[in-house]
Amino acid sequence: MLVMFVLKIGDDYNEQRDHFQQKENCIKDPKWRKVITDLYSFSSLDKFKSVAYVFLILFCFVLVLGGALLGWSLSKLGKR
Repeated sequence: MLVMFVLKIGDDYNEQRDHFQQKENCIKDPKWRKVITDLYSFSSLDKFKSVAYVFLILFCFVLVLGGALLGWSLSKLGKR
C-alpha cells in the first residue's frame, strides 16, 4: 500500500500542477506570467518523492531485518 501511495501521489499532483502551464499560455502580461511560471517551478514534488522512496526502502529493510531477528530469537528459544 505504501508503494501505491508513493506512486499515486506524484501522478495526481502532477495532473493538477499541469494546470499552471495551461494558464501560463493565457496570460499576456510578462509580470503575471512570471508568477505562474514561478508557481509551477516551486511546486515540484520531486524532492518529496525522493524522500518517500528512501523512507520506503528503509522501512522495507527494517521490516525484513526485524522479521529475521524475530525468527532467530524464536529459534534460540525453541532450542532450550
